[in-house]
Amino acid sequence: MLAHYKYNQPPWKDIAISGHILLRHGEKISKRTGGGTLRPEDQISLHSADAVRFAMCAAALGLDAYYDDQEIEMGKKISQQLYNAANFVLAPWPTINPKLLKLILWKQLIVGF
Repeated sequence: MLAHYKYNQPPWKDIAISGHILLRHGEKISKRTGGGTLRPEDQISLHSADAVRFAMCAAALGLDAYYDDQEIEMGKKISQQLYNAANFVLAPWPTINPKLLKLILWKQLIVGF
């Protein structure tokens, strides 16, 4: 509202509203409620940010999603396979700076540009 009042234009053209992440028995995972024994920061440090991102991207926009350890394990396996594939592709190019090339290819695989 402040951006619309101050600049006379809406702050966003498009917006997506996402649901909550729930435990299997329906309890919401959040900082306020405690989320049972799960905290997002702990899950990221335990499994990796890529694995947790993969699991959360499987949820439909606007709907509640259930936390599933199997989805996170699948995300961990897929991110490891992508990393191994990048290393396999980069192996024949020892003269190119490997860190820079890995960064470029990894960005293309994950982000798409």
